[in-house]
Amino acid sequence: MAPLRNLSAALWILLATACGTTAELAQAPAPSPMPPQVAHPPPPLVAETEPTLALELEGDLRVTEPTRAAPRRTMDTELHPLVLPLADHLHPSIDSHAVGSISVGTVTTGYLAHAAEIPLEGPHHRILAIAASRQTRFTTDEMKSLLMCAAQRVGKAHRGQKLHIGNLSRMGGGPLPWSVSHHNGRDVDLAFLARTSSGSPASPDRLFHFNRKLDSTDSRTTMTFDVPANWTLVEGLLTCPGADVQRLFIAAWLRKPLLDYAKKTKKPKAIQKRAAIFLAQPRNAMAHDDHLHLRIACTDEDASEGCLLPGRAPPEAVGQTPGVQERLPKLRKALHNDDPVVRAGAAGLLGLYRDGDSAEGLGAACRDPDTRVRQAALRAALELGHPKAVAAAGEALAVETDPLAMAVGLRGLVQADALPAVLARLSDPRTLQPPADRFDVPQVVVRRLAVQLLSEAESLDVARAAAPLLGDADPSVREAARVTLGRITNHTTPMLAAAIARLRGTATSATPLDDGSEVRLWQAFLDALPADQTREALVLAGFQQQGLPVTVIDRTALPDLVRALLLPGPLRHNAGRLIERIVQNRPMLGRGARSSPETFWPPWLVARRLVTSSFVASLSTESAAPAPTADDAD
Repeated sequence: MAPLRNLSAALWILLATACGTTAELAQAPAPSPMPPQVAHPPPPLVAETEPTLALELEGDLRVTEPTRAAPRRTMDTELHPLVLPLADHLHPSIDSHAVGSISVGTVTTGYLAHAAEIPLEGPHHRILAIAASRQTRFTTDEMKSLLMCAAQRVGKAHRGQKLHIGNLSRMGGGPLPWSVSHHNGRDVDLAFLARTSSGSPASPDRLFHFNRKLDSTDSRTTMTFDVPANWTLVEGLLTCPGADVQRLFIAAWLRKPLLDYAKKTKKPKAIQKRAAIFLAQPRNAMAHDDHLHLRIACTDEDASEGCLLPGRAPPEAVGQTPGVQERLPKLRKALHNDDPVVRAGAAGLLGLYRDGDSAEGLGAACRDPDTRVRQAALRAALELGHPKAVAAAGEALAVETDPLAMAVGLRGLVQADALPAVLARLSDPRTLQPPADRFDVPQVVVRRLAVQLLSEAESLDVARAAAPLLGDADPSVREAARVTLGRITNHTTPMLAAAIARLRGTATSATPLDDGSEVRLWQAFLDALPADQTREALVLAGFQQQGLPVTVIDRTALPDLVRALLLPGPLRHNAGRLIERIVQNRPMLGRGARSSPETFWPPWLVARRLVTSSFVASLSTESAAPAPTADDAD
């Protein structure tokens, strides 16, 4: 990439001229730029592995690992104690014939309603100690029946052996910090059955890896993979009533002895054939040598609620099953039911099923007299994404009085990329108060929430619209605008003021900018950008101004981006976002990549040999980053 024009002396001189006198730009000292790393270039990247890519593998979005990767690392060292909330997922039963648990969507994007709970311990099973505190012991009725049956068969055939169960799903489904799948109750991690050196059944407290000699590699005492007991488990899963198996993920070197044992002991050939089909190691993924991953298929009842077999089906596919299609006319009619609970439920389901024919009805429901209906309709209209529904939602927010509905609507508009409707709320002067009986709903300053939600936008037009809020009478609005401007442009008020002061040969003072001059500073900066200025180039320019020679966004930039994680506010945030983009991995719930990128990413990159450990260690000897100020703190 060529040198960035917006950092040329001509631009800064133009900006300095437009911003008035130096006195008007007086500002607390800006963070000292990090010195260019020319004299001591970063250690070279280690190129011993294949590129790290996000791949779709048997329904799981995984990050490829070298075949000699270290054993699976639990995230509990960063998360523990993490207790996932015990809360059911709302799934209305309008015109539904489902009984008991309901599995909706895919294993990677769905949810679970009316879940079945697996007891922590029973006669033939036990929830692993490491999983017990996570509250991930919920699943479908069918999975529960299948597991209890298979565990009973193992216990009766192999005295003393118990089935040790790892993660299933949360009570309401949804994402887990430890897995890509497990969203809708159809996945479970089962510890391999093993025996100690004395021949006694092992009782593991977590998942342990087994090598090609069938010995554990990371347990305190050696354990041996119990081939007969594990075959009984596999056979039970394939023959017990309750659910149809879809996948049994296992390492290839553990699959073979199981199939050999079945053949040697003359197990029914039909079962051997099924086992050979279902037992498999997912392609291009880490070996499943520490657990058996079971995935079951959707039942007919769940399919009528939107359950899907493909792991990466698009959201609109949830509403394409025959059972759902048959229900859609009744759901549209239910939008006009006298009961607001029914109306809200119908709106939620129509949004889930992406029913294009309900766009007009959902748009009208965004102005329903009942708050619950408006909240559900706004969410559904924006999930649907139909232009009429989105437009109606945006117009409804102009007169919305409920803070939660406003929050739902604004967030949905941002996710639907309906930025003009969100920008219209930047000049909204209202503060919406929650009902007197709702202590769990905060007040909403509309313009502050709107500018906060725009902080992930990548449009310079958004930055231009947000700049006037730097002069708002509400300090919290001004601070939200600073954060959004910083994240979009990768620049801060101190950076702009310090650059102009350097050009003029003056020193910045300790007197803070007044609101009007800060607004003029940013407006002049944004107006001075070339017409063809890209946001990406501006982000790189922010790093360059701090002495980090980042000119391209690829793996060669990783060392400098890791250095940028030590910088305050938007620079740290944008460095983390660019690292996500380069390694094609956006960490999920609970992993801290967004809240603490400076602690999350360095060990993550070292573990994948994308930067060296000596380089990361050397960062501790570099100058510490200045503490964030009110202008550049996130």
